[in-house]
Amino acid sequence: MVSAGRRYETLRRGLGGEFIAAVSATLRAVVEEPLQFPVAHRDTRRALLRRFPYNLYFRIHGKVVVVIAVQHGRRHPRRWQVRDEATTYLSPVLREFANEGAGVPVQE
Repeated sequence: MVSAGRRYETLRRGLGGEFIAAVSATLRAVVEEPLQFPVAHRDTRRALLRRFPYNLYFRIHGKVVVVIAVQHGRRHPRRWQVRDEATTYLSPVLREFANEGAGVPVQE
């Protein structure tokens, strides 16, 4: 994500900041209403960034949103699905993490 922001900044001054702002706005929308976003693979959901061809992939564990990847839309889905599979193995740890109230809490 940081490298994408830097690349956009080289294209036009301020564009990198706009990219980071778009990621932040998407993350806020995900935290506020995560179920509004479609399932992309198994329990992983996808949120599209506005103005930029990027997707934010995330999972919901209890009351915590776990971001799997922020990836360019033209990248092969297998890249984030590998990360998705890794979080499946971490699910017990993530559930414990969520039960402790840590992470990014989902708005109720």
